Amino acid sequence: MKKFTIKDHACRNFDDMKEFLNAIGRTLTVISWGAHAWTNIQNKALKFKVQGHHFKGWVILTVNGSDLFDIYYVNRKLEILDSVTDIYLEDLIDVIDIKVERIKEYVR
Repeated sequence: MKKFTIKDHACRNFDDMKEFLNAIGRTLTVISWGAHAWTNIQNKALKFKVQGHHFKGWVILTVNGSDLFDIYYVNRKLEILDSVTDIYLEDLIDVIDIKVERIKEYVR
């Protein structure tokens, strides 16, 4: 498995990390993942741990050269288990939720 490294995966600075974290970290969906251990990685990535129904591990968000998000799902050794690229901000939480927690029965 390939390991996640900033050098290989982060194209742009994640300048407004604190504002972004405040915006998404307080939504009920993100809270349902058991998201914690939020970590700023060299202002280029946001890493946090989740304990969802489908995925338990680390989620790493980066901003690519197109100013879209790339999402990496990694284990404790930072080995990439899955990834999704070119995600718009308005779709970010839904894309992560599908991988981490969403169960069809939850949606009304």
